Amino acid sequence: MGGSLLGLLLTLVFASILQAFIHVSWLQWIISVGGATLFSGVSAAFIYSAPVRGFVASNPWTLWTALGGSLVLVLLLSFSQTARRKHPWNMLSLFAFTACEALLVGTVCATYQANVVLLAVGATAATVSGLALFALNTK
Repeated sequence: MGGSLLGLLLTLVFASILQAFIHVSWLQWIISVGGATLFSGVSAAFIYSAPVRGFVASNPWTLWTALGGSLVLVLLLSFSQTARRKHPWNMLSLFAFTACEALLVGTVCATYQANVVLLAVGATAATVSGLALFALNTK
């Protein structure tokens, strides 16, 4: 129940932010919701699965691998025109970056209790919603 609630909350927050600020095409919308779902699904698996939590606790290389992969992909996307602008490389690099970030967030979430993670999600959602409302009311 908690994992699906976390997934729904993250998906709704990301969806509302994207609708309020960006007029995106249908493909970009699907990719964004897919990324939010991937983040919430991986985080829920890392939070609520005892074997996964144990694996992450006993193998710190998971954190460093996800962090290194994210850094490499950020540099690749920053400096490579092909990875950033050419189809299908842009989609593949975006998916790889999203997967690395999901693993990184999940690994960090696995080190904390579920109620602490859900409290952080709620506080982040409230902050982002407040900023979105403020931005919509300014000229």
